[in-house]
Amino acid sequence: MDIEFILEAILEGKTTTLVARSINGNKFKLGNGSTLNGCPIMSTLSQPRRLKSDGKPNLDTYCFYLVNARDKYKFIVGNKIKLL
Repeated sequence: MDIEFILEAILEGKTTTLVARSINGNKFKLGNGSTLNGCPIMSTLSQPRRLKSDGKPNLDTYCFYLVNARDKYKFIVGNKIKLL
């Protein structure tokens, strides 16, 4: 099953991080071979410390790490992305 997200930010540092918000709220796991829009991502997942407008934690936002930094050009903030 494809899990859809909205890309909220692209952060550059030691790794290229894609910050994305889950659209459908489905549970998922990352493994070897996981991809976002066909681009390989690391099997590490984290959640940024973000708050909703009511002050509660936003638990629908995740950080994904691209294996290849050059793949960042394949993503546009605001677009839907799919986890496969």
